[in-house]
Amino acid sequence: MKFIFSDPRRQQRPHVTSFKSGVKAAFVTLWNGWTDGITGIVTRPRTGYRRHGLLGAVAGILIGIVNIGVKPAVGTFATLTWLSRGVYISIRKRVQNSKNRKIRIPTKLFDTTSNEDIRSGFHPDECQRIIQEFEQIKNERGLKNILMKKLRNLRNLFSKRK
Repeated sequence: MKFIFSDPRRQQRPHVTSFKSGVKAAFVTLWNGWTDGITGIVTRPRTGYRRHGLLGAVAGILIGIVNIGVKPAVGTFATLTWLSRGVYISIRKRVQNSKNRKIRIPTKLFDTTSNEDIRSGFHPDECQRIIQEFEQIKNERGLKNILMKKLRNLRNLFSKRK
């Protein structure tokens, strides 16, 4: 009687590597849950009868009745699992790619820095380089302005002497 619970048509566990494969696995799981639940009302008693006679058929009917509600529910919940795995893997790949290329993903989900960094979309190292260049240009222009003022003062000084 212990073999009545084994399922010879057991599906392979899906391998999720991206969002697309997660959606596919979710759809397959949903489909299998509903089809197994609905067809189980016929296949379970038949399998039980083949293996164990009349007692196996009665057990198969009971299992089929239970499975008509349980299998679709499990398939529906498993759909959420596979779909969320696909989303997780896709996000993880995107974050890893952005770290490798040193590109900041402009989202508050993964960024714990200040809001200015989020709005700019640049990596902090790039922001620092921009700030340093700005300071350098500002200093050069400031020095240039100071030199221009001194040059004007010298011109004015020499023009007054003439």
